[in-house]
Amino acid sequence: MTGLLRVVLLLDAAFCATFGLLFASAPYGGVFELLQLQQPQPAYYSQLFGLALLAISLIQLRAVANRQLIIAMASTVGWLNLASAILIIVWIVLGMFVTAATPTALGAVLIMLVLGLVQLRGAGVLSRREKIEAAVAKAHAAHASQSAAQQAAPQNSNPPFTPPTAS
Repeated sequence: MTGLLRVVLLLDAAFCATFGLLFASAPYGGVFELLQLQQPQPAYYSQLFGLALLAISLIQLRAVANRQLIIAMASTVGWLNLASAILIIVWIVLGMFVTAATPTALGAVLIMLVLGLVQLRGAGVLSRREKIEAAVAKAHAAHASQSAAQQAAPQNSNPPFTPPTAS
């Protein structure tokens, strides 16, 4: 499951980096005109959002390399992807996002939903597995210390002394 979660984090990092570059380059060139999207106003909002997405993708890449960060990062980014997808769906349903790029937005929503669900599921499975492994290791350590204590106790091969009885 760790391998799958690493691949999903890499895909999500690429997804975030792509959109981060798109938003960071908003005031430059005709990227938004090419995608038939409205130009964000003021432009520095989209640039800051793009930089935030690039930072998230960088953190995801670091989490892939560090096993201790995988569960926390996958869980956090999974919830972020689900919340973002739900927000975009609400915008489309309420008519707040009506452009020629609505099918593209629905494709992005589908990608975010799949990535978010896989990340949350994988993080939950890995978290439970780590808890079970920790409990098993604790039980083995307790058993080993108990066995060591029994072996270290002095063993008396002579039977206990019983006083002679007078007859």
